[in-house]
Amino acid sequence: MHSLGFGVSVIGGHIRQKSAIDVPGVSPYLLKSGFDSGTLDLLGLPTGGAVAGIYSAACQRDTLVNQLLGGVLDTACNTVLSTLGEQLTAPGSSGSAQVEMYGYGLGYNMGYMFAPNDRTRFGIAYRSESTVKLRGDIEWDLANIQGSAVYDALLNNGVLGDENLEDYLRNNLRPDTTAKGDLIIPARTSVNIFHRLTDKIDLMADYTFIETSAVDKIRVEFSDKTDSNGNSIKQGNAGIDTNWRDSFKVSVGGNYHWNDQLTLRTGFQFDKTPIPSAEFRHPGAPDSDRYMYAIGANYKVNRNLSIDAAYSVTFLEDSLSNYTERCRTITRDDEDGMYDPNGESCTANGGKYQGRFFDTSIQVLSVQMNQKF
Repeated sequence: MHSLGFGVSVIGGHIRQKSAIDVPGVSPYLLKSGFDSGTLDLLGLPTGGAVAGIYSAACQRDTLVNQLLGGVLDTACNTVLSTLGEQLTAPGSSGSAQVEMYGYGLGYNMGYMFAPNDRTRFGIAYRSESTVKLRGDIEWDLANIQGSAVYDALLNNGVLGDENLEDYLRNNLRPDTTAKGDLIIPARTSVNIFHRLTDKIDLMADYTFIETSAVDKIRVEFSDKTDSNGNSIKQGNAGIDTNWRDSFKVSVGGNYHWNDQLTLRTGFQFDKTPIPSAEFRHPGAPDSDRYMYAIGANYKVNRNLSIDAAYSVTFLEDSLSNYTERCRTITRDDEDGMYDPNGESCTANGGKYQGRFFDTSIQVLSVQMNQKF
């Protein structure tokens, strides 16, 4: 009448994502990285000139003036940098970044089943939260980012040294480096029932609660690099603010025992999305409520060998995205969308992602063989 189960899982993970660079949005950093390192003056004057001194006093965050006036000056400085920076890249410039990481995690699961008779079973099961630790690299494709006439003028005047725009970016702002991040697989708790209605028909149902609120954000960290002068090149974290809520799924199914060898199966499942609203639906993970229908069969070849086959189709509910990327300078904006000079260091394109996802479906065909020894 009573059964207990326990298991340990080793989970392998691989993630690869390629993202385009918003070149006009990145352009301000061309100036800011030079100013912050002390190698570039606002108007091309030698380091230590009047403009450089004003910039250092007002725009460097560790100076007394900046500490007194705070975000007001930071916003003004970044506005100036954005206006000038947009003049540095040629129209039509494009680039991209690819992150690829591998890793593994550990987890466990356990369950209890109560069978009051030979026709009915009740079960409860728990699968633990698992953290897959991923490690890999980020590679920047900067070959198609070209300097404008303004950039060439600065280059010819020696303000930017002797580097073309690609080399300047790669050596001062966006070097290839190592990456790491943690992928959380949420814990889940299931309760279910199985009942043999007749000798031919079995009925079953399941409710699973999924603790997806554990995934409040997804972050990838990039390691610092050192340039030829020994200066550290820092790149902020990339990632998504998910703000997921806890979710659940409900499923019902049935078996029909055609004969002693063949069993036919069917089922339906509703899966509630953890995404709370369009404001947190990122186009890289545009999940929505899902409805899955499945049919399958089990065929017993002999006493110890059987074959399972199944086909399922999942329909995703139409949904909207109105996601705001809060990384638009070098730090993440606060929750109200205001510039935060003390915010989390970040690397992203900024801006708003708006879209509509519709007529989305997933189809799966699977076959498996089961051998008893």
